[in-house]
Amino acid sequence: MTKEINAIPPDNVYLLDKNRHKIEVGDILKLYHFRSAIRRRKVYMYKQVVDCERWPSGDYYFRISHLSLKDPKGGYYERLNNDIYVGCEIVEGYTYVPPYGQISHYERPKINAE
Repeated sequence: MTKEINAIPPDNVYLLDKNRHKIEVGDILKLYHFRSAIRRRKVYMYKQVVDCERWPSGDYYFRISHLSLKDPKGGYYERLNNDIYVGCEIVEGYTYVPPYGQISHYERPKINAE
């Protein structure tokens, strides 16, 4: 069995940002990277959730892009493990929620991680 691309995970399988909002495909994420030696400022990276895949093990994974034009297939995978993705915050993202229509990421309901 090969991995299923463009998979839609069930409602009980999710990954949350630090504000407990559900991360969806298409969201732009702000991730803490390091603290600068000069002026001790926090430096962040920005990533985009490109796709959701179901692997042969049955687990769902987000493919997250580095926003690089050099390698469109590049990036990394993050497993949907019903937990908070530490140091991650959604900065842009829209979701279609019936019957409300298109809502912004900050209007998504918060979920209590177990």
